[in-house]
Amino acid sequence: ALATIKLLKDALVANAAERPEHPALICGARRLSYDALDRLVNRTAHALAALVEEKLRDIQGAVALHQRAYELDSSDARPLRAMARLYESQNRWAELCEVLERHFELSPSRIDQAALAVQIGDIQRQELKDLEHAAQSYARALELDPKGRGAVHALTTLYERKADWPRAL
Repeated sequence: ALATIKLLKDALVANAAERPEHPALICGARRLSYDALDRLVNRTAHALAALVEEKLRDIQGAVALHQRAYELDSSDARPLRAMARLYESQNRWAELCEVLERHFELSPSRIDQAALAVQIGDIQRQELKDLEHAAQSYARALELDPKGRGAVHALTTLYERKADWPRAL
């Protein structure tokens, strides 16, 4: 029975990918394409996550719903930004770094990626006390934006604290 359900699910997903404009739901005179259904599900997931966070004050539940929204559309950075905000408010630094890494991968702009790399490095250095990974994050930011003053300053400060004078200069 599970194998049959999986086959049906795979066939439905393939059909939706090949024909996003075709009807997914028909109710009376109303038709909803796979594309429109996908957008509706995403909007609903975002609204539900916001409701759980704002009205119920359930941070864990909101994070889980934002995670689900991200799984529904991994090209949408909104759930990642929401999870980052929630993790930061809870001082959950390791999870915050993981979410920022996913956001980094989605960012089309090298400047935005560099800013995220600096933010990750700052968390690694200040909150996680992981100087090695912080240095790697700052170096990655400099590769993306060699003129990025934030990364230059952070990396110089980090090398000075480690008394790594050749790199600090």
